[in-house]
Amino acid sequence: WHTAVLASDGESWLCGAGDFGQLGHGDSTSKLLLTRLSKGLFGKLPLMMVACGGSHTVALTQIGSVWTFGNGADGQLGLGESVRRMGVSQPTLVSGELQDIVVEYVAAGFAFTLAVSEAGEVFTWGKGADGRLGHDDEEDQVLPRAVGRERFGGGKVVQVAAGVVRAFHQGGGCRAERRRRLRRNRAR
Repeated sequence: WHTAVLASDGESWLCGAGDFGQLGHGDSTSKLLLTRLSKGLFGKLPLMMVACGGSHTVALTQIGSVWTFGNGADGQLGLGESVRRMGVSQPTLVSGELQDIVVEYVAAGFAFTLAVSEAGEVFTWGKGADGRLGHDDEEDQVLPRAVGRERFGGGKVVQVAAGVVRAFHQGGGCRAERRRRLRRNRAR
């Protein structure tokens, strides 16, 4: 179990259990005190969001790139089969279907991850048991995979939430606009 804190300047601090590298400090050491992660670990970009899963962390930069670190046993890092069994202890850029996509929102469940693009598309990856990824199956996904817009009535999704084993998607437009304004203000 771990905690992440994000400051208004895009800096992040993490503490708690680090046994899978989910604190992002390059090792598996647990930290009793919040310890800062350098922006250099995220391509020198400030963060706009961070979310903690059971033993992994997902971070979103202000330009919309997604980074993950920690336990990858169920594919929740979205980095492919090569890290599925070992995981990573430093932030690593997620690509796959997210390669040229601007992401605006991320969430982390116990062993799965969700992202919402600027266009309102939902991407999920990780443990697929009980249909938690929204793909009408129970297959694990080791790379981000889009959830068809038709599942949301064709509407634009702006937020996702993840619990221990389930996820929730919310549509609408005002939250995405607020985030765009926030990102523009932070860039100044």
